[in-house]
Amino acid sequence: MRHALYCATIAIMMLVAPALASACSCTCKKVGDGGPLAMERHSAAVFVGQAIEVTEPTEAERQKNYYGVGVKFRVERYWKGVKTQEIVVVHTRFWCCHPALNPGKRYLVYAIGKNLETGCTRTVPIERAEEDLRVLGPGKSFEPSATDTQKSPSN
Repeated sequence: MRHALYCATIAIMMLVAPALASACSCTCKKVGDGGPLAMERHSAAVFVGQAIEVTEPTEAERQKNYYGVGVKFRVERYWKGVKTQEIVVVHTRFWCCHPALNPGKRYLVYAIGKNLETGCTRTVPIERAEEDLRVLGPGKSFEPSATDTQKSPSN
């Protein structure tokens, strides 16, 4: 009896294990050819920035199974859709599908839609963005403000 129970347990585990292994697969619709320029054309905003703040969902949002967080970035350079040096995007954290966006880290961000969402885009830590940055080109940066460039009065 004990041997039969052991064999049945092993058999069930073998049947369930592949499902568990694939439970964390992500399927995102490919945009165009899947490359950086296609993603840039599809995006509302494209920029390199440092994440400076992450705002967790409210209790009401959690109760509705909402897993998005607001991530505020300080923009270093941009290609599209950025009007100020700080921008907030919505990042959905599905454990294996999208990288966590952590304060202090730099990212190449592709944000889509009116809410500037990063899910299913080519958003990556800057260390893994070499191909995209090469294809996108230099981008634009914000001009220093007049107060930043004024010299202090001499005595």
